[in-house]
Amino acid sequence: MLWSGPDSVGRRRRLRLLIGIEGGLGLFALVYGVVTALWASTVIGAALLVFAAYSVVVLIGLRRRGGPPPG
Repeated sequence: MLWSGPDSVGRRRRLRLLIGIEGGLGLFALVYGVVTALWASTVIGAALLVFAAYSVVVLIGLRRRGGPPPG
């Protein structure tokens, strides 16, 4: 189930999806901001990359605390 408990496989899947989306958009916005010299885009891209890094830390914590995912 995608929306079950806090240590569920669904939460890990959502975090991996979030990391991919945040990382991709963040990298694109950061590169676009640097190339076009738009500071707002650069800041938004950097913030998205920080959120993606935080999501990675949360995912690692879930794996360490919960053990291997079932299945």
